[in-house]
Amino acid sequence: MMTTEISTAREQQLFNGKNFHVVIYNKTESVSGLHQHDYYEFTVVLTGRYYQEINGKRVLLERGDFVFIPMGSHHQSFYEFGATRILNVGISRRFFEKHYLPLLPFGLVASQVYAVQSAFLGYVESVIASLNFRETEFDEFIELVSFYVINRLRHYREEPVADVIPQWLKNTVEAMHDKLKFGEGALEN
Repeated sequence: MMTTEISTAREQQLFNGKNFHVVIYNKTESVSGLHQHDYYEFTVVLTGRYYQEINGKRVLLERGDFVFIPMGSHHQSFYEFGATRILNVGISRRFFEKHYLPLLPFGLVASQVYAVQSAFLGYVESVIASLNFRETEFDEFIELVSFYVINRLRHYREEPVADVIPQWLKNTVEAMHDKLKFGEGALEN
């Protein structure tokens, strides 16, 4: 039986005592391979698309999608569609557990793909493009984005699949069951 060694990215090595570790990547390949963290993480796709394999399940993420990766979940990325721009945010364990942990829904699945609303994605992109931050403004921005992501997790509901049959056709077929209009002798009435 062959086992794969899973490396652990450590908060102590990356965060420099801060609440967040933020990177905006333009990626075409993953250099980290299969790994896990001792902190929490989410990734928002700004442009392009890629695969993320989380706890053995492979999911496709496209522009506006995000995944939340809880502490200890092992994952890796695959960039098979060319360059992909992502906002990657690590949240320190202490900060997350103090501010966000009570907001997480019961039974959270790490490999679930969620969507950022387009208006909020536009806001995120415009702030990132400006890169004019004073003092603690960037931290405030990341706190806002993090709260938004956690709030989306909390209020996520499977959206019903849209019906592909037009309503006019449904109404017509339903009306065809009216025996006075479509039964034998209907034209005689």
